[in-house]
Amino acid sequence: MRRELGRDIPLEDVRQAIARNYASTLNLELIPGQYTADELQAISKTEAEKYLSDEWIYQTSTVEDKFGGAKFKTPVGLLDIRVAMAGETLKAVYIGGDFFAEESAVAEMEGALRWHASQPEKVSATLAKVYQRREKDFNGLPLETIQETTLKAIANAVLVGTLENANPYDPAAS
Repeated sequence: MRRELGRDIPLEDVRQAIARNYASTLNLELIPGQYTADELQAISKTEAEKYLSDEWIYQTSTVEDKFGGAKFKTPVGLLDIRVAMAGETLKAVYIGGDFFAEESAVAEMEGALRWHASQPEKVSATLAKVYQRREKDFNGLPLETIQETTLKAIANAVLVGTLENANPYDPAAS
């Protein structure tokens, strides 16, 4: 955080920012409190049995990453969206192009889609939610175009992943 902000920041400020964003993103109220003795015991047990095991620490994913992209020329400039997926989950979304938009609005939209379900209705709803808050910062870049181009990038990633995993020697795969 210090590197990104270019200044020192108290740990408590970071904790509060994380808590605020969880509450906002998940649309819930966080209530401060202490762990009970039973909760602390369960945490210790889970840590020892799972998270400190070599199997957990050195695990590898059997799910191959998929990558896709899509471009669309809008009245306000080129929109270039690229996605990285793990299975059916969006790992990361990059929104670029030569349009003018507030950098923080684009970053917020990208962040909202990080580790997000790839179902079209969920992606479209999340994009709409961010766009509604930051519409003026997108300077005329249409929401529908962002949604359609993102969904096309996802579809391209799925298609490329399917083609990469196809066995050219399996007659059933043709």
